[in-house]
Amino acid sequence: MAKQVNFFMHPGDLADFDAWLRAREGTVVLADYSQTSTPQLLPSATCARKDEESLRVFLVRDSDLRNVVSQPIPNQGFLVDCLRSPVVEFSRCYFNGDLLRSGRLYYDTGYWDEKKRWKAKPEVFWRWADAILRKIRSTYKTKRASSYVGPGAAKWAKESNGQLAQP
Repeated sequence: MAKQVNFFMHPGDLADFDAWLRAREGTVVLADYSQTSTPQLLPSATCARKDEESLRVFLVRDSDLRNVVSQPIPNQGFLVDCLRSPVVEFSRCYFNGDLLRSGRLYYDTGYWDEKKRWKAKPEVFWRWADAILRKIRSTYKTKRASSYVGPGAAKWAKESNGQLAQP
């Protein structure tokens, strides 16, 4: 079963969310791709890999880092396997000054293995991941369609007549 929350996060909202994440004990940010099977650590959720600006990163508990699975992608390196790994996929919002596209936080509670057996992720992971999704739901009071709107995004859209767009 998958859980997700969609949102509009202005760069200021992202900085606030990143500060909240880093204040949580043991939260690590991973790049979506790496050149080796070992995921690349990022200093924060506000930056991407050095070689490319990617909107997707993964959040993981430091204690779960050894359980992160990477899948080889021909000619691209390795991709974090979010289905089999205890990670939260964080797809950040695209923002160009005039347009803000929605982002999302997403995770799976488990998966079906190759022998068609359900493999649940640990409950401690679920609680940790749920707290991250709840942070958005509890602090982003404005809602537009199925997405929560961050306070900075709401202010920007109102003051600059900026466009909030679904992908």
